[in-house]
Amino acid sequence: MPKDDIKFCHDFLPKVSRTFALSISQLKEPLRSEICVTYLICRILDTIEDSPSLPFKRKENSINFFLDCLVNQKINTNAFEEIYSELKEQSSPYDAELVKNGDKIRRSFLSSRKESQEAIHPWVVEMGKGMLLYNKKMEEKNGLKEIKTLEDLDNYCYYIAGTVGYMLTNLFSLNCPEIDKNKYNYLKERANDFGLALQKVNILKDIREDYIRGWVFIPQKILIQAKMEPSNLLDENYSIILYNSLFPLFETLKKNLQSAFEYLIAIPENEKEVRLFLSTSLFFARETVNLIQKKKKNFLSQEKLKISRLQVSKILAALQSKCNSNLKLEKMWKRN
Repeated sequence: MPKDDIKFCHDFLPKVSRTFALSISQLKEPLRSEICVTYLICRILDTIEDSPSLPFKRKENSINFFLDCLVNQKINTNAFEEIYSELKEQSSPYDAELVKNGDKIRRSFLSSRKESQEAIHPWVVEMGKGMLLYNKKMEEKNGLKEIKTLEDLDNYCYYIAGTVGYMLTNLFSLNCPEIDKNKYNYLKERANDFGLALQKVNILKDIREDYIRGWVFIPQKILIQAKMEPSNLLDENYSIILYNSLFPLFETLKKNLQSAFEYLIAIPENEKEVRLFLSTSLFFARETVNLIQKKKKNFLSQEKLKISRLQVSKILAALQSKCNSNLKLEKMWKRN
């Protein structure tokens, strides 16, 4: 990859995701750079899709333009500046700056090995098309886009995060010699669950923030059964009511997490860096669910439920010494 472009990618990653930057920093090359660039591609798609200042048709054109850029080196990339100028006022400064520098991400991707491009691109397209599908499908009422059912939520999470699970599986297969065809197929069967598990945990901890920016991912069907209005998601007094009504979602999340753990321990034990990369996100997610259960009375509190820095440090220290042993990881998983 071009040195200046890939340096930009690695330098910029912590600005949009410190946690993810920490996770991938321990990977070996070329996997480290391939995943870094892939994350930034997905982040650009998400920024465009999430921008309240862009009408649907503009989002559709912008996402399709970016996807085309990843396979066509001759496309005029001045459009990145145009998209940036339209979304900069209502997107976070770093996300907007990332879109502005989209051509550097594109060049980094196009300069990577052909095998990694082929492993990534189909799933990036699937993600982008899915974002547009749900942007249109989530009917807007009173300024809010809402998910209707648990099935819709699973489908949405597939496009946003399950696709990432499949992308990563392809990249691991390219970079880890011991992942043969049977192991690859086993991982692929669980790749969607890995993505769904992490995405659902993000949804649960970001309920208030999502509502404020105009998105409600708690299914309408659940809110209706709980006799709640979407606006009640900003009222801490509804914390227990909402928590109890989310039993079906927690049950599906429990299955997603278990399948994700099976994915993790199927990665060869000698691939410590990959296992550490995966286990960090997974154990953080599991600990966040535990925190929600312990503090369900504060589920909708203005103070966001986040695992403490001390707990983060403890998890990281434990994983450093245990992530290359299935036996030790299983004990840690059951204990938590």
